[in-house]
Amino acid sequence: MMKNRWLSAAACGALAAVMALSFSACESGKDPSGSFQTASISAGASGQENLSVSDASGIAETSSAINKFASMEAYADSGMMKAMYSGLIENLAADNVDLSITGEDNRLVFTYTYNNFLNSDEAVEMLSSNLDAQESSFQSMAASLKQFVEVENPVVVIVALDQNGEEMFTREFTEE
Repeated sequence: MMKNRWLSAAACGALAAVMALSFSACESGKDPSGSFQTASISAGASGQENLSVSDASGIAETSSAINKFASMEAYADSGMMKAMYSGLIENLAADNVDLSITGEDNRLVFTYTYNNFLNSDEAVEMLSSNLDAQESSFQSMAASLKQFVEVENPVVVIVALDQNGEEMFTREFTEE
């Protein structure tokens, strides 16, 4: 029983930290460690990516010409998203948590699979409680998606799966 509580607390803390880092990276142009990135993503084959972030004065600046992605799927699969979340995905993998980011219609879906964790009411309650505490952050993240994607009513979705792929919960966040 004590081991189950420790695992629940660890998983809960990991999800809270990951989501805070994810939001920070998406909102500010910073990488998850908090340092500014220098990035230049030019137009791809579809002509959809055109983002520039600089580090010249210690302040991240985004180019005034940002071509929006045509779909949430294209955004989730973009080089920008891969660059922004690659370090986070690697860090989570070291803790036996897999993260996949997909786009579906107007939804940006973050699916966390806890590979050493079984579904329990206690775990679901703790993970959900942490998400509730960050609701306004997820709402802001959803609102910010309109800057990057041609989509109406964007939604940020958090899905938590246990080691057997069983869904522990799904939460959806829309703009305020």
